[in-house]
This record gives sequence, structure tokens and C-alpha cells, in this order.
Amino acid sequence: MEEFIFWNLSVIHAVQQAAHPVITHAVVLFTFFGGKGIALCSLWVLWCVEYRKGLAIAYALACSEGLNYALKGLLRVPRPFVRDPSVKLVFHDGFSTPSGHAQASALFVLLARSYPSAKTPVPCFCAPGCGTDRQVGDRENPSSYGQERTPLAHTAWTSVAGVLFVGVIGISRVYLGVHYPIDVLLGWLNAVLFGALVLGMRRALRRGVVFFTRVQEVSGRSLAGLRFSAVVCIALLLAVGGADVSMCGAFCGLGAGHLFIFDRWVTRRTPAGGVGFHAAGGSFTQKVVRFCVGCVFCSVVSSALHALFSGAPAEYARLLRFVRYGIGASLSTGVVPLLFLRVGLAGGLSFHAPAPTAVRER
Repeated sequence: MEEFIFWNLSVIHAVQQAAHPVITHAVVLFTFFGGKGIALCSLWVLWCVEYRKGLAIAYALACSEGLNYALKGLLRVPRPFVRDPSVKLVFHDGFSTPSGHAQASALFVLLARSYPSAKTPVPCFCAPGCGTDRQVGDRENPSSYGQERTPLAHTAWTSVAGVLFVGVIGISRVYLGVHYPIDVLLGWLNAVLFGALVLGMRRALRRGVVFFTRVQEVSGRSLAGLRFSAVVCIALLLAVGGADVSMCGAFCGLGAGHLFIFDRWVTRRTPAGGVGFHAAGGSFTQKVVRFCVGCVFCSVVSSALHALFSGAPAEYARLLRFVRYGIGASLSTGVVPLLFLRVGLAGGLSFHAPAPTAVRER
């Protein structure tokens, strides 16, 4: 074991041969994109690319981060600079194995490239009497109109850019002396395994929900309650497993905002007959404005909650952290899209779709 640790430290020393204050500052800035920067990238997908895909990525990142925290608490491997202070370029608290930055960046790139995207919403209801419902959209989620297609931008250069981004994030963590090389490799492995699980279970879960609703004739509101119960159960399992309470709160908040705000108030049709919020709609400038407005709104509310809860007794710290992250996540998936809809930044389409009730049942 000592020889293995010595080998990892020797790799860190070799990488740090290029150490320079300017390089270190640049690496510290770049490694931000493997942590909080990944959260910002998922918000961009959620608000400016495709809501359903961004929501899946956000769910996966929250769950993955919680599992990463639990593994660190289970393995309890100290940071490299604890064993060898000479490799310390920056300080980072917590344990070392596996690397959260490497895991989050790899999982984001994997899902952003591989998670199937839906077609741009189009009025695809069948004509009355056609006798088929193969193109009927979800009446409670107009953004699902159209059939599923393969991921966007399947080009070689985006794959290369994604691999380079993940690789540089991993090397930067080794360069700063906050992770062993094995930590980065384990983070990448966890991301691949978890991403494969998400992609593999996606279609099975969707088919299960459709079958259950057809057999049980569950209403949309009852189904939302059942889906949120499943979200809460997953969050509780993460908490019992030792996951970070903030990620458990974020997981619940994502579900609450999506199921009780977005599905109920945002995806319903506008008076003009459009689909409401459409993440891919609007010009690039409008998307940038939309993203900035959403980030500022979430930051202001989060800062206000942090200031409000900062004076609470220590025994309530974990509970309030759960609440703060839950509220922040619900803002991103529910309140902010509703805000976009109210201020004219939703990017919704202007087509007039006939009511889904016009489809004749077999």
C-alpha cells in the first residue's frame, strides 16, 4: 500500500515540475468549471437547450455528488498534501478519494453527449379519426411533443472537446495536490458506471410509468405526487447512505420545482395557443439574457437564505442546509422558468395546436 501511495505522490511531483504562480492561478480558475461550473453548465442546458435533458442531468449530478460524498466518508483517504506537505499548492478540506470534480465533469459530458434529446416542439396531434396515437404529445407536458431523436451535435469535435475538458479537469486536480491520480481515475470510473445506469434505466422507467398510469388510471396530479414520493425516497436513501445533506435537499428541490411548478404552471398552453416555456427557443442573445437573469435571481435568493439561516443554532445547521439547497433547486426547475414566461424570455413557439382531446381512442 505504501508503495502505491508513493507512486501516486511521484506522479504529483512529476506534474508539478511545471508549477508556476501564473499557471497555478490559471489552473485554480479552470478547475472551477469542474465544480460549481458544472452546475452552471447544467443550468444552461436546463434553461437554454432542452429542459427535459437539463433536468435529467441535474438529477444525475445531484445524486452522483451525494454518492461521491458518501464514498469519501466511507474510504476516508486524506488529501495528498496531508501525507506530503510539499505538494500543497492550494488547500482543500474533506477527504480525497474519489475526485468529485473529475466525477462531475465526466458525468456531465457523458450525459450531455449521450442523453437522447426530444424534437423541437411541433403541433403533432393526429387529425380526428386517423385511428392512431403514435405522435400524440403529453397533454400535461407540451414540451414533449414530437418523437425522440438522437442527441444534438453528434460531431467529432464536440467529442474531442468533451474528452479534453474532462482530462484537463482531472490533471488540474493532480497538479494542485488535492487528489491522487487514482482519485481521478476512480472519479471517471464512477461517472461512466453511473451514467450508464442513468441511460439504461431511463427508457425502462418511462415505460413503467406509462404502463402504471394506463392500468391504474392515475390522474396527472396523483401521478405527480407519486413521482415526488419516489424522489423523496431516493433522497432519503442517499441520506441514510451518508450522502451530503445539501445534495439530498437539491434532489428533492429539483423534483418539487419540476412536478409542482413547471408541470402545473409553465407547460400549460398560453392563451395564444403556444407551448409556454421552450428552452431552445429564442436568439442566442435572448438565451444569454435568460441565463443571466436566472442565475442572478437564484443567487440573490440563495444569499438571502444563507444570511437568514446563518444565525440559527448549530443543531439545526444540517436541516437548514437541506432546506436552502432544496429551495434553490426548486427555483431553478420551477420558479425561474415561470419567471421567464412572465417577463417574455421563455422562447415559446407561437403555433396553434388543436386540443389533444380531438384524438379518437381505439
